[in-house]
Amino acid sequence: MYEVIGASVLIALYAYVCWYFSRSRGAWGKVAALAYFAGIAWIDGKRYIIAVMALMTLYMYMNSAHAKPFRISRRIAAVMVLGLFGLFYVLYALEFKSVSAGLDSLYLALRIDFGRDDVIKYVLYQELIEKAPIIPYRGATVVSALLLFVPRAIWPVKPYPHYRYLTASMLGTGVLSIPAGMTPSLFEMSLANLGVPMGVILTCVVLVWLCWLGDRSRTVVRSALYLILIVTLLTQSLDAITGLLAVFYIEGVLHMMSAAVRGSR
Repeated sequence: MYEVIGASVLIALYAYVCWYFSRSRGAWGKVAALAYFAGIAWIDGKRYIIAVMALMTLYMYMNSAHAKPFRISRRIAAVMVLGLFGLFYVLYALEFKSVSAGLDSLYLALRIDFGRDDVIKYVLYQELIEKAPIIPYRGATVVSALLLFVPRAIWPVKPYPHYRYLTASMLGTGVLSIPAGMTPSLFEMSLANLGVPMGVILTCVVLVWLCWLGDRSRTVVRSALYLILIVTLLTQSLDAITGLLAVFYIEGVLHMMSAAVRGSR
């Protein structure tokens, strides 16, 4: 259920942002949007969702009629977002994480919150030095993500989500005994599922390919879908993108049906 909720939150956020910027909204619409974002953040409960909200809102704003009257809106919006995010993070780090004012401790907190180099180095160590992969077999967590809908009651040995294997390996415990989950990324998941050489190559190819497809998208709405997909791949486990992949599939089917109808006229 946790994975289903996580995937649904991203779909809900994407749909709401696209709907909101489809036309002008009054003051109450802006208040409702803030309330909606707060609800999404509370349901998801992870810090990455704040970054996704900011990127999606900024991207859709830049490509909507709201930004047209302002010649320098892109620069102003970028500066405002970066400034507000920096202010929010400093307050968060000082007040909630008990980080001292020293630059070293603040830098360490930044790496823990936003970096994925710790888990990448860990998987590289397990693969190259210990010769002990963190997953039961190559591609196991890809299978888990793609077949998320299959009940474990009829497939007892179905692989678990990737973050469970990663966290269990780091803590030296079982996949069902972890106290919380370490967050992976596409880099680390590719290394674990494909091995080091192929994992490095696939990560580069996938990211460049997704950026290329996003730039060539027919509409802003579709390019925004690529944006949220890329951000999720860089910050979450594979099971989080299953809902987005379903949206891609449905959108593609609807586009082909629309093209077929136009061709028959």
